[in-house]
Amino acid sequence: IQFLKYYEEHPCLWDKCIPDFKNRQKRNAAEEKLLPISGLSNIKELRSKIRSIRGTYNQEVGKIKNSMRTGSGAADVYKPKLNWYSYADSFLRKNVEQEIKTESNVLLHDEINADEASQILSDKEDEDNKQTQEQDILHTQTKKRVLKNRNNSNNIKCQKIDNSLDDAVRALREMSSSSRSSNNEFTLFG
Repeated sequence: IQFLKYYEEHPCLWDKCIPDFKNRQKRNAAEEKLLPISGLSNIKELRSKIRSIRGTYNQEVGKIKNSMRTGSGAADVYKPKLNWYSYADSFLRKNVEQEIKTESNVLLHDEINADEASQILSDKEDEDNKQTQEQDILHTQTKKRVLKNRNNSNNIKCQKIDNSLDDAVRALREMSSSSRSSNNEFTLFG
């Protein structure tokens, strides 16, 4: 815990939100100040110790989050057994909270895109329910093109799907027009 107190005094080593966190010179100077206090022989060992502390802390936070997600009651939420966890949590929590905000923004953005896509698709489906079977097939083709535009990483795969859908629509049109215009065995023999 004593090491953590000195570590906390140097936010450039742990607070990702401050500009000094990215300043290598200030980080090196802070590490030089921590080295004699830590009792370690060199900076490499100090960095390894800091990495180990942060990794263990993040693992404990992950265990807490996972125990909360399972739907367990408040009594079943994981409680870290490390004697230094609560002290480390008092100042390292800032970084975890920042990551949660970033993650939730990404999820919110994805949810909005999903809502927009489902609204577009549902509007198209309402229109298509009023049209013929041939237009329903064309709608499926249109839906695939909308999805293709939203996901460029599957561009080639979607093009193949579009081509096969185009071929299917052409074949259905040909069958439909040939069955209307040509005589079959039932019309010939009555």
